[in-house]
Amino acid sequence: EGLTLTAALIALLALVGYAYNAPGLYGIAEYTRMALHTAASFLLLSAGLLASRREGWLVEILTSEGAGGVMVRRLLPAVIGIPLLIGWARLQGQQAGLYGTEFGATLTVLASVVLLTVVVFWSAGVLNRTDTERKQAEAALSDAERRLFQLLEAVPVGVFVVDGAGRAYYANQMAQEILGKGVVVGAPAGELPEVYRAYVAGTNQVYPADRQPIVHALAGERARTTDIEIHRPDRTVPIEVWAAPVFDAEGRVAQAVAAFTDITERERARAEIERLNVELSGRVAELEAANQELDTFSYSVSHDLRAPLRAIDGFSRILVQDYAAAVGAEGERLLGVIRTSARRMGELIDDLLTFSRFSRKSLESGPVDMQTLVSAVVEDRRTGAVVGPAEI
Repeated sequence: EGLTLTAALIALLALVGYAYNAPGLYGIAEYTRMALHTAASFLLLSAGLLASRREGWLVEILTSEGAGGVMVRRLLPAVIGIPLLIGWARLQGQQAGLYGTEFGATLTVLASVVLLTVVVFWSAGVLNRTDTERKQAEAALSDAERRLFQLLEAVPVGVFVVDGAGRAYYANQMAQEILGKGVVVGAPAGELPEVYRAYVAGTNQVYPADRQPIVHALAGERARTTDIEIHRPDRTVPIEVWAAPVFDAEGRVAQAVAAFTDITERERARAEIERLNVELSGRVAELEAANQELDTFSYSVSHDLRAPLRAIDGFSRILVQDYAAAVGAEGERLLGVIRTSARRMGELIDDLLTFSRFSRKSLESGPVDMQTLVSAVVEDRRTGAVVGPAEI
């Protein structure tokens, strides 16, 4: 960088000598001189060499995005160009006899002061506007960060953030309540299970670092798990964890965010559901056994009841056929009622058997003749009223 600047200064000196018609600036004595195009070529070559470098004090300042770099890029052309232009104009006026040496020197100084002052104030105004915009952007960013952190503190989910190197630097209030402690400064991702006493659910085994969702997030992947327990002094907290990476403008992982919730109630509800399912299975088995017993009982009852019913119906029919004259009209009617009741009893037994089979077949819907049903009920009631216990 120093050699390049030296070459640029020599080339610039030669160019100024040609501009001011001062041979002493582009040659030594009468036998060594630098041509105009040579001086211009050396100056351009030096500028190219400086522009091709990404390190060095001068290049860092010129290429800086900060206020210093902006000021240098704005002022440097004016600082170099204005004195050269004013000096050349003064020389031309003096050679033309428009003024003397003293007036020319005064004019050069005054013009340089005025023009450079204007350039300085113009640059200062630009820098002030830039600085104001920067401060406004910083204030807006600070306000956005403040609102973001307020939002994170308000959510009923634990939020834990690590930087791109895996070091923990933020945990909201819910995360601190679940974990039992806040951020442990400088703790790397690989040590988080031991720092926060994270274990594989149902064991005393420290959760493997490579299985942590936040480690997968640092690798640019999304992850989720429900097999982590936090062993606190007062209780054990099962948690469900989601993790995701946060990328910067260049696509690199800048942070990793883990969100987790206490699933104690959910696990308790799941265990209760499993217990109820086991209990329900036992009840179903008992119900199936009871249904089996009911089927056996129904078949037994139907078999035992049909025999006397057949006897009642049969003897009533014999009385009607063989002893009609002896029993008379009223007796024949009463025997008809007995036979009808016996047949009705047989239908009830069949209905009982059908009802006992409902547990083994699906329900079937169909039309019901309400008039027939009501007529049958009225007939049953009428028959029961005519032949009641008092008459028997």
